[in-house]
Amino acid sequence: MTEMKIEKWREMTRTDLERKLVELRDTLLKTQVKVQTKQVENTAQLSATRRDIARILTLLKYPEQLATVTEKTAVPAAAAKSADKPAVKAKKTTGKK
Repeated sequence: MTEMKIEKWREMTRTDLERKLVELRDTLLKTQVKVQTKQVENTAQLSATRRDIARILTLLKYPEQLATVTEKTAVPAAAAKSADKPAVKAKKTTGKK
């Protein structure tokens, strides 16, 4: 099994990515069964499939994360005031026990 390039996945639509995700999860399950029954020699397929699944999940989640980041960058007035205050000083410690 060869890994698809991330650039190709970025060009795919959301529904195509979801279909590919289902396909990869099915492949992962079948490969896990083959490994357990000692029918597969290349166990690196498991890692490659897991990485592909993670890449697709990241691509599917990225637009949601992007919207969340832009919302968090808007600083409320209370937070802006607290940013102007100096940091709390650390307590001095003495050599005595």
